[in-house]
Amino acid sequence: MLGAICYLGVVNVALKVTKAGTKWKEFMVFLIHVMDVLDKHNLKGCNLVMDNTPIHKPEKITEEVNKRGYRIIYLPPYSSFLNPIEEFWAKVKTLVRRSPMTDRNNLVARIREAAENVTPEDCQGWIRHSESFFERCLNKEELI
Repeated sequence: MLGAICYLGVVNVALKVTKAGTKWKEFMVFLIHVMDVLDKHNLKGCNLVMDNTPIHKPEKITEEVNKRGYRIIYLPPYSSFLNPIEEFWAKVKTLVRRSPMTDRNNLVARIREAAENVTPEDCQGWIRHSESFFERCLNKEELI
């Protein structure tokens, strides 16, 4: 599962059942679609915030993002509280779990439906929540 949000709402959600994890080339396709959507909303030049999982780091991804006029900001390890997408997935999981699963085959549809119930206001709140930690992190203050 791959997801991208911005202050306008959900930008893209990619759901694919695989036996292995997502490969960087699949992530590149996802990211190109994300940038296409951002371009349509005149958001070229925005920062793309990502955790530092290996599929986000190939040089070809950085080159493509920079070529398109965006910049990647990698979050430090173990800092999920700085990543609004974590709260997005938490809401999606909560919505999916609201009713019992009767058929494994409809899981993808339920995840997609849950993602469609995420509002721009949800995304804005999650972004503000993450931003509320920035100054303390930059000042290397204790967060607990």
